[in-house]
Amino acid sequence: MNRKLLFSSLILALSSLSAAYAKPPHFGEPPMDLAAIDTNGDGKISLDEWTAARTTEFTALDTDNSGDLTLVELEAGDAKRITDHFAKLDTDVSGELSLTEFVGTKTDKHAAMASRVFKLADKDASSSLSIAEFTALAPGANATIHHFAMLDQDSNDVISKDEFLAPPKKLKLAKPAATGKSSGKGKPRR
Repeated sequence: MNRKLLFSSLILALSSLSAAYAKPPHFGEPPMDLAAIDTNGDGKISLDEWTAARTTEFTALDTDNSGDLTLVELEAGDAKRITDHFAKLDTDVSGELSLTEFVGTKTDKHAAMASRVFKLADKDASSSLSIAEFTALAPGANATIHHFAMLDQDSNDVISKDEFLAPPKKLKLAKPAATGKSSGKGKPRR
């Protein structure tokens, strides 16, 4: 199997591991639980829902309460996300992930791929994954740096709240629902 195909297979397997630790949707974009963001349950993410979720995330990441995010704060947030997901999968609280814990409830081809990823990630052949081995599976070795650079639109080495809250250009947000009120603009009445 060539390296590109193997790498693509690993990324595919990682993307199916769980919603909380899925492959980022855009160049280092942190994983988001879209169902949790859709607070009104209409199956669409509105700008208000996006802004509310991102504001909560920004506040949690801005550990020095400066109103801006540094690369260090973003890296710490990503590291915490990985550690939290590891702890969630480590159901026996052993500090290591067994194959059963890693595969979880996956079936068929997804379970087979997760098993293959597990075997490849188990560098010390201990039949379990350490936090270091699990962390090495994180999509994009330098994703946080790329993500930071992408968000830092004015290149001042901090991410303002406005930069953080701006939806990615590729994310299609639901348009606000019509209120039924006429603005007086548009087609004239006949």
